[in-house]
Formats: sequence, C-alpha cells, structure tokens
Amino acid sequence: MTSFGRPGSVGGAGTVVRSMTDDMIAVTVERCHVLGPLASEDLARLNALRPHLARAALMASRLKLQRAQSAVDILSALRLPAAAVGPSGRLIVTNPEFDALMPDIVADVAGRLTFTATTATKTIRELLADDGAKLPRGLSFPLRLAAPRGFAIVHVLPLVRDGRDIFASATRLVLLTGTGFGPGGDSGVLEGLFDLTPAEARVARALLAGGSVSEIARGAKLSPDTVRGQLKSVFRKTGTRGQVELVRLLGGIGR
Repeated sequence: MTSFGRPGSVGGAGTVVRSMTDDMIAVTVERCHVLGPLASEDLARLNALRPHLARAALMASRLKLQRAQSAVDILSALRLPAAAVGPSGRLIVTNPEFDALMPDIVADVAGRLTFTATTATKTIRELLADDGAKLPRGLSFPLRLAAPRGFAIVHVLPLVRDGRDIFASATRLVLLTGTGFGPGGDSGVLEGLFDLTPAEARVARALLAGGSVSEIARGAKLSPDTVRGQLKSVFRKTGTRGQVELVRLLGGIGR
C-alpha cells in the first residue's frame, strides 16, 4: 500500500487491484490527521493484508461477472441476442446469439460495441453519452439487416439500482428483436424480463394486442388514470418513452 494525505487533512494508505472486468478496484484506509501520518510499521501490517484484500475483491468481481453472464444467458431461451455493455459501449458479457451476429451485424472494435451500419453506431454512442445521468434514458431504433432477416430493432435499456448490482460494471443492456429473433414466450416472460408486476404485464400485453387505455380500463374494471399510472411504470422499467416504442419492444418478445 502507498500512504497519502497532507497536513490538516485526512491521511491514510491505499492500493489498487485490477478486477475481472478490467476495472480498477481501489482499497483505502483513512484516519484523521490528528493521529499523525502512518508509520512504516503501519504500512507493513497493511501490506501483509493486501493479498487477502485483493483476493476478496477479485472473488467479488468474478461472482458479479458470473451473475451478469447468467442474466444475459436467460435471454438465450427466447433466442434474443443480448449483451451487457459498460461506459462508452465496452462489451462486458454477451450470449451466444449475440456472438453469432459478429462480425456481420455487430463488432467489438477497439473495445467498444459497433454496428456495421454507421448510423446505428452513431445512435448508440450518442445514447451512451448520458450514462452519467442519474436516470439515463433508454432507446429503441431500427436496424436494417441483410436478407433473409430483413430488419431488427435494437433496444438499449439502462441498468439502474439492483440491475447495476447484477451486471457489475455494466450500464446498459442491449438486445435485438424483430425478424428472425425471439418468436415469443409464455405469459411470464414480460414479468421476468423487465421486473413488471402482474398488473403491469397485463396492461402491456393488452396494449400490444391493440387495446386503448379506455378499453384496457373497461376490461380490467379499473379507472383510466390507474391504467395510465401502470403504463408509466412500464415505460420506466422498459426504458421506453411512449406507446409506440413499447409496442416495438414487446412485439418481438411477448408475442
């Protein structure tokens, strides 16, 4: 460990460990300046602990990486290509369906997710630029594919709160739906994929079936305001900004 600090401030010692995802894990030990600087024997004791701290940090990083891989692999059951990406589009984990799109549709160029369509790459780069926001927005955009696939829709979903714990250093989940991808799923797919409540999933499926807010409200014997509130929650959880984007997203997943 290396000591740090200056007179009149908090002092201590710190060390840096590289994680499984190439992130740097900083471990610091601090104490008030009135106790004086760390003596050489203090540093020696801390250095003796460093290997144990490094192993603990690496084990935690490896566990999170495995959890992230498992979460992305779940989408393989729906035949949906998916990847978790970090800041600036760095690929963290991918599933086999996503790997199969390389290099014809997507690529890992200089450690960053890139599409063969330059407009799609520009779109996702602009979206990733707001990762520093407290609640970054999601986005869905079309992607033209070579025959016989035709087209796909790229969904870029922000990972917040508990999602960040699962996906380690990732900030976004990228998945593709559309022609040739994800021909459906059972009634629990929406709940599990986006953490929707049963009521929210029912509203989402009714909207996908072409129902209006008033029709959904009458069918469920709810007020239109209640349905609108549930829809707002669905928009937030799926990273969509309106009914059109939501239908595009769910069209390739919940059919």
